[in-house]
Amino acid sequence: MTLQEQLKNQGDYLFKYRGYLPIIFLVFALVIKAYYIENSPSNSPTVAMFTDFMNSVSIYVGLFGLIVRIYTVGYTPKNTSGRNTKEGQVANELNTKGLYSTTRNPLYLGNFFMWMGVILYINVAWLFILFTFVFWIYYERIIYAEEFFLKQKFGNDYLKWAEMTPVFMPKKLCYVHPKQSFNWEKILIKEKSGFLMYFLILFIIQQFSNFIETNSFNVDFNFITNGLIASCALYISVKLIQVLQIKSSD
Repeated sequence: MTLQEQLKNQGDYLFKYRGYLPIIFLVFALVIKAYYIENSPSNSPTVAMFTDFMNSVSIYVGLFGLIVRIYTVGYTPKNTSGRNTKEGQVANELNTKGLYSTTRNPLYLGNFFMWMGVILYINVAWLFILFTFVFWIYYERIIYAEEFFLKQKFGNDYLKWAEMTPVFMPKKLCYVHPKQSFNWEKILIKEKSGFLMYFLILFIIQQFSNFIETNSFNVDFNFITNGLIASCALYISVKLIQVLQIKSSD
């Protein structure tokens, strides 16, 4: 098997199961967090203030990533971008407008910032470096498999767009507004899980850290907790509406 075939096969596999590796990485991060809490001396007021500041920054970094995903998905045609893990590669047409006019992979850029926020919330500097390396290796293979698929399906149209548009980080603002209007219904259906999982993961880290430090559970109704409650309410509401729509159509 050639290296190109290996990369494609690895990318197809990772694309199909791309929702699992972040959970494995999170468990690893929690173990590291517990080790640092138990083996670090008591923080000074200045260090504690800086930690609180970085925690706030990390939350908004992650929310920025979520906004990138929401904006991308809201302007994409049906059966192109989204959480189409089970179906594998799906693309009825080539996305070249909206954020796809600035980067070929805006959804993965959003994922990067969302997980960057989570990792920054752990407050272990070298873990962020490790995360960046793992993310790069992981998504490089997924992007390779996707580009192989898009090149096969769209040919020269894809090659022309790829030549003008960077793979990941935007290099210049050449934004082209999409023709279709923003689809809030699609956002609620496609991104409700991401909204919920983001706040759930932050809540788990928060409660895990508090338990290691105090050996007790104490839920504070702060921004993360309120965000989790709101995302749970949104998720349940959308699911109930979907169930009612299915029943009414039977």
